[in-house]
Amino acid sequence: CAYLVELRLSHLHECVDDDALLGFVEACTGTIPPLEIVDLAANYNVSSRGLGPFLDKVKETIKVLDVSLCNKLDDKFGEALANCLQLDEVVMVDSPLLGDRGLTSWAKGPPPKIDK
Repeated sequence: CAYLVELRLSHLHECVDDDALLGFVEACTGTIPPLEIVDLAANYNVSSRGLGPFLDKVKETIKVLDVSLCNKLDDKFGEALANCLQLDEVVMVDSPLLGDRGLTSWAKGPPPKIDK
């Protein structure tokens, strides 16, 4: 995990699902992978349940994300994107469950930090 810059897993819908993404997050415990490019296109079994924690893990480094045809992504996906401040490009085709609430959350960005 410590050296992984690109993750291209498009069109592997038999293998890539929420559990696979959650497994990646668990495997990278204690490290922050320097992922810049993530291609998950046409993985129909990916939803916000797995992608949210995955994006939280790489939010500091991810620059390009392709989730085209990941048609289970909903408003929680927009909320997860809000924390990814380095994103330059997001490719999203056929995301019928991503609605106004998710897009608004993404546009607002991360919630303000609370000083303790």
